[in-house]
Amino acid sequence: MTEAAEFVRLYVEEFINKRNWQIAEQIFRPEFLYPGPNGGVARAGRDLYVNGSAGFLQAFPDWRAEVRDVVGEDFDAGELA
Repeated sequence: MTEAAEFVRLYVEEFINKRNWQIAEQIFRPEFLYPGPNGGVARAGRDLYVNGSAGFLQAFPDWRAEVRDVVGEDFDAGELA
């Protein structure tokens, strides 16, 4: 398994499906950037992302994700973390 595929696996299986918020320290940098609401200005911060994700998944407790295939495994997952 490539580093990128492992990142996707940890994010989906651990962070999203198992709600293992501690895994964020392993897969995201503290200064992690992600799109704001409606694709707006990027927001910064691993903790902000974890808190937002936890709130979303608390509102939708049955929501799960599944990875069927990983395409483009030849990139550096460190660029995402």
